[in-house]
Amino acid sequence: MPKNDKRGLLATWQLFNLYFDIENGIISKENARTEFLKYGLVQFRPNTKDKLVPKEILKKGYVVIVDINKIKLKVGQVLTVEQNNKYFRAKIITIHIDDKLVNEVENGEVGLKLDVKITSKTILWTQQNGS
Repeated sequence: MPKNDKRGLLATWQLFNLYFDIENGIISKENARTEFLKYGLVQFRPNTKDKLVPKEILKKGYVVIVDINKIKLKVGQVLTVEQNNKYFRAKIITIHIDDKLVNEVENGEVGLKLDVKITSKTILWTQQNGS
């Protein structure tokens, strides 16, 4: 086997974005180090758990409607936002079910008011550590 077969491939732009993801607490240094040791295409992704795909985005991008099933969400919880292959954090300000405010929810169609604006093609993720 040639020496060059066990290499990782990444772009300078990924390293540039990785710096800010680490500074903003999106990706840990330990996860970045682990990714550097992998072969093939190297991708830096935060530790996420449950995927929330928006059905609708309202109120100029600050309210999102999602369907959840056995995913616990609560007011104040921080979500990871994936938008155009970049990551940032969003905090849940309020949760609405059938036009009623609730503090916590696990199932159904819910409206989440976030502290940041999102756009179409955005994916929300719950965080692995449960925060």
